[in-house]
Amino acid sequence: MLKAKGTGIDALDEAIRASGGIGFEDAFRRWGSMLAFPDAKALPAGYGYPGVKVGDYTSPAWNGSDIAKYYAFPATLPDTIKPYSHLPLVEPNQSGQYTREVKVPPGVTLSVYIQ
Repeated sequence: MLKAKGTGIDALDEAIRASGGIGFEDAFRRWGSMLAFPDAKALPAGYGYPGVKVGDYTSPAWNGSDIAKYYAFPATLPDTIKPYSHLPLVEPNQSGQYTREVKVPPGVTLSVYIQ
C-alpha cells in the first residue's frame, strides 16, 4: 500500500496486484462471498482464509462454518443495496429440491453456495 501511486480503490487494486493478487474487483467479490461463512473444506481455489505466513507473522487458517453460529444473518432482503456492499443470506435446513427466484440488477454479482 505504501508504494501505490493511486488513491482509494485504485491504490488498493495496485497493492493487491503488486503482491501477486488478482486485483480489487475479484478480491472484493470473493471476500464478500465469505460473509456467508461457508465450510472451508468445500470452497473452490482462491476463496476462504487459508493460513498465511508473512515474515515472522503467521495468520492461522480459519473455517467460516465454525463461527457462523455467532453471527445473525438478515432474514429478508433490504429495498436497496448500496454500491460496494455485501449481503449474505443463509437459508438453513433446506432439503430435497429447492427453488427460489432472485432478480439480479445489472452490475450486481450474485454468489450462491450450496452445501
